Amino acid sequence: MIGLSTRRPSAGPWHRYVEADLAVPGATGSLEPLLAGEKVAVVWHLAAKAHALDELRQDPVEYERINAGGTREALRLAVALGARRMVLASSVKAMGEGGREILDESAPPLPATPYGKSKYAAEKVLLEAAGTIEPVVLRFCMVYGQRGHGNMGRMLEAVRRRRFPPFPEVGNLRSYVFVDDAVQACVLAGTRAEAKGGTFLVTDGRQYSTRQLFLAMRSALGMPAPGFAIPLVCFRMAAKVGDFLDLLLSRRVPLDTDTLSKLTDSAAYSSGRISRELGYQPEWSLDRGLAHMAGELRAVRR
Repeated sequence: MIGLSTRRPSAGPWHRYVEADLAVPGATGSLEPLLAGEKVAVVWHLAAKAHALDELRQDPVEYERINAGGTREALRLAVALGARRMVLASSVKAMGEGGREILDESAPPLPATPYGKSKYAAEKVLLEAAGTIEPVVLRFCMVYGQRGHGNMGRMLEAVRRRRFPPFPEVGNLRSYVFVDDAVQACVLAGTRAEAKGGTFLVTDGRQYSTRQLFLAMRSALGMPAPGFAIPLVCFRMAAKVGDFLDLLLSRRVPLDTDTLSKLTDSAAYSSGRISRELGYQPEWSLDRGLAHMAGELRAVRR
């Protein structure tokens, strides 16, 4: 296995690692001779520019350059190395912002953000190359599982520090998937013949409200469920103050309107197709995944 990224991680299953930036136009030209002796059957393209937590606004040009342009270069490299298949890690944001209706792959793509539009553009780059390589697209919902990373890690840490007040039940529905199950989906997409040319949503097979997520986090941390909840109107007032502080400080504060919308809005998806066609079976429930993350937090604090 060969690893390729802009920076070298501490460890991995690869026998060789190459540092390169595929978002640079023409990057493939310098990599072809370097990797010419390697036998490559499947390329998993997992890199992307995601929406940074402290980002006040998204730059469409930068997202397009990295996500769509980087996919174009990765595809050129895959074809040059004689790869049979390329798997793209995309996002549900390529479909739009979602809602309470549980969407499947038949829903029309209506991306609403620069990030979502760039991921949809990346999908089209790969799928339109079906004559030269076997394309597979995986649309992930929120992937969690690494301590301290992403929205889920930040929220868990806030709950642990008692800085996340008791959230009310607003009846929203959101989909999540633990990182190990995301890896399972990647392996199936790269190895199952039935995956060829397909686009698949990946979730843990369930939907959760933010209140359920909050209570699950407290349980994982060994904290009792609170006997009350802060009214939603109080969160909305605090979010308005956060919007003002965003502008005043030129950086994101922990709670603003955008953050609150992620806590109150719905974004529900079905992974029925990948289960039926590729045999995907998620093994990690939200409770188990959060318990794992909480255990990592405790281990670090010892």
